[in-house]
Amino acid sequence: MSNKGICRLCKKHSNLQKSHAIGNAAFKKIFRNNAGKAISISNNDERINEYSSDSWAESQLCKECETLLNDQYEKYGLGVLRAKVGDSKITENGVRFSGINLHKINMYFISILWRMACSSHPQYRSVYIEPLAKEKLRLALMNDLPIPTCQISVKLSRLIDRTPVGGFSLTNLKGFIVSPFTRKKSSASADLSYCFIFEGFFVEIFQPGLKSPLSAKPGVIRKNKNHISVPFIHVFDIPELTDLMVKAYGKQINGRTKVPMGRT
Repeated sequence: MSNKGICRLCKKHSNLQKSHAIGNAAFKKIFRNNAGKAISISNNDERINEYSSDSWAESQLCKECETLLNDQYEKYGLGVLRAKVGDSKITENGVRFSGINLHKINMYFISILWRMACSSHPQYRSVYIEPLAKEKLRLALMNDLPIPTCQISVKLSRLIDRTPVGGFSLTNLKGFIVSPFTRKKSSASADLSYCFIFEGFFVEIFQPGLKSPLSAKPGVIRKNKNHISVPFIHVFDIPELTDLMVKAYGKQINGRTKVPMGRT
């Protein structure tokens, strides 16, 4: 059911659609494989492990703008991540994608970040972007304008579990959707990165953007190229994710769960 309001993208008063930052297609795939539900875990001590069918949506964009972002960026970006667009090859160190439009890929992830920053959903509460910077992103998305890498940079890594025995399979890892968290460059710095996980990828978006030589590292999107080498990252080399898993396991052991043992 649509709600009347101001579209966050075009700023016009209209019927607002249910809008997803991390696309609904990513949630649907998980729900479809798990009888319409996903396992929801949290590092919040007050919350238990439980099943959920929440896809973190809210009324945000008009129909035209929802279609614009979905058709312009989301379908293409998700197609690349799922190896349905361009070419992909597994290497010793990661995944190499070629024959792709990296400007579109870059804008796809920026559109996710912008939607997160506009959202009032609790899962996106950690994402705050200064109003002036957020307005620049809005105009860039509306008009398909490239954003200089010095202002914002996107780095991709492919999740892998290097645990010798009993680790997560790639199928398992593709079933993770982790709400965004932030990292600070240092306690004395205002520089931030926004991190989130879905479709088996760890996404880190830097604001302000990376400078040379960091901007040339594997996984950093360079918009003037048509290929990118995305490095593997061991799932337990992401401290925030490890902490989340440890807390969820502790809740499971202590009976603070609605999920049967063996399902988390």
